[in-house]
Amino acid sequence: MSLSQIAQWMIQIRQQDQRTPALILPKRFGMRAAFYESLGNAFVDAGIRQVRFDVLRPIGGLWQATSNRLFAFQASRINRVLSRGNHEGRHLHLAWTAAIARPWTDDAPRDTDFVVGIADTSAALPCWITPIGISESAA
Repeated sequence: MSLSQIAQWMIQIRQQDQRTPALILPKRFGMRAAFYESLGNAFVDAGIRQVRFDVLRPIGGLWQATSNRLFAFQASRINRVLSRGNHEGRHLHLAWTAAIARPWTDDAPRDTDFVVGIADTSAALPCWITPIGISESAA
């Protein structure tokens, strides 16, 4: 399945089900900046100009705090790559968060970000999330 097809599927989930689509990855599996940029460009091609990738990061504990600091550095590197292409109204951004955002409503301003969640298989997801599983064998 191409990234354009995945983007169209996520748009359909958002519009028809009124839910936030989220990619569910195996533990210790990360995506590179090129993936976020390519998927973001697929959304731009479909007419969605602002995309935010909410990467779910748990909180608590010394090990998790250290892991989150390392991820913050990685996220800033990814955002530098994404910001290079942010022009003419296109805005792609990666945010690490303790909760994936709810989907925007139909009466929201058109400049509201389209949110795509990213989480691992052990994450407890709220009811407004539609999980899309990504397996290691498919990667």
